[in-house]
Amino acid sequence: MARIALTEALAQEILQAQKIVDEDMIWQTDLETNYFKATAVARVGLRIPLKVHMNANKSDPTKISVTLVVSGAYPIFRLDVNGSHQNRHTDAGRWHRQTHKHRWTDNCRDAFAYTPIEVIPNDPEGVFREFCAEANIEFRGHVGNFPAAQLELI
Repeated sequence: MARIALTEALAQEILQAQKIVDEDMIWQTDLETNYFKATAVARVGLRIPLKVHMNANKSDPTKISVTLVVSGAYPIFRLDVNGSHQNRHTDAGRWHRQTHKHRWTDNCRDAFAYTPIEVIPNDPEGVFREFCAEANIEFRGHVGNFPAAQLELI
């Protein structure tokens, strides 16, 4: 897959473009990490490949993250619910188990975060729909339930 030189202006153009996700977000258990993961293709008329990635912490499913990724390499917008982050390039913004968002910037790439002004839901479906509303994505599916927990044998 070809990589593109991504600028803040292009990232903003992609965010503003109308996109469609017409498949369900089906959770998969990632056996190598402590996360459930779901991925879908976001169709857009810009001839740029887009995917939406969503993950939730298995130990604390209220820690949810949704990311819009361009060309398999550039996370241009992300919503982290109950996550932690520290800005290093522009200011001393810090979030500890707090909801925050990331936007692609020329200075910080995907490492610039800010606090949302709106109330963000804590359930996976609500989080995903809030993300889609801000990312200009028409979501035609639903977010599935987490896979059943598997007990470890000792």
